[in-house]
Amino acid sequence: MNYVYRSSNSVGRATVFHSVIANMIRPGGFLTDPNAQADGVELEWSQQLAQSLKIDANISYVDTTDPRAVGPGFPERSNPVGANWLGNLSVFYRPMRGLVAAGRLYHIGDREGGKGFDTIDLTISREDAFVRGLDLRAGLKNSLDDDVTYLTALPNGNILVNAFPGRSVFVQISWRK
Repeated sequence: MNYVYRSSNSVGRATVFHSVIANMIRPGGFLTDPNAQADGVELEWSQQLAQSLKIDANISYVDTTDPRAVGPGFPERSNPVGANWLGNLSVFYRPMRGLVAAGRLYHIGDREGGKGFDTIDLTISREDAFVRGLDLRAGLKNSLDDDVTYLTALPNGNILVNAFPGRSVFVQISWRK
């Protein structure tokens, strides 16, 4: 269920959801019973604060049930790779035509299979730099140098942990006609 609010310079959304995955197939072709389930809510807001300044924000909460480890001696549990809380806050500043400075705060809450993390990414972009069609972009990813890990639930219920590189700088040059 979703509700959308719109005004001349803002949009807000509230979503409540209930998802069920029935008959998940496990290695060997076995069906998983009971079903996987996710219940949650997401709130989003986008606001043009001034002609040159815009923010986008969202926060969500989800409660999951993962049946892959359920059975004799294994109680029902949440999905070990899913965080209950997720959030984003982005700010876009356009001081002049073709120039954008942006920042994004990204939050992943703690997960059963690993701790959460927060990152801040910063980017500056210039369209038609020096000549028409030449675009430049530079940025700093994970500026707080937090330990970022991506978790994957394997079909057998084990968790694969992948570490994302720490703080990194990027530069991009592109040409368009």
